[in-house]
Amino acid sequence: MMRSIIVCLFIVTAANTKSIHKRNNEYGDEPVAPAAGQEGGYGEEEAAVVPAPEEEAPNQVE
Repeated sequence: MMRSIIVCLFIVTAANTKSIHKRNNEYGDEPVAPAAGQEGGYGEEEAAVVPAPEEEAPNQVE
C-alpha cells in the first residue's frame, strides 16, 4: 500500500515538473511582429469618421 502511494506521488511529481519545465517567460501580451510582405487585406482601411450629433437640452415640462 505504501509503495503504491509513493509510486503515484512520484508519477504526479514527474508529470508536473515536465509541464513547468516547458514553460517560457513570455506573458502572451507582447506585440506580434506582422509577417513580411503582407499588405492590404482585412482591416487595412480606416473607417470614415462621422461626427456625433449635438445633444439638445430637454424641454421644460409645465
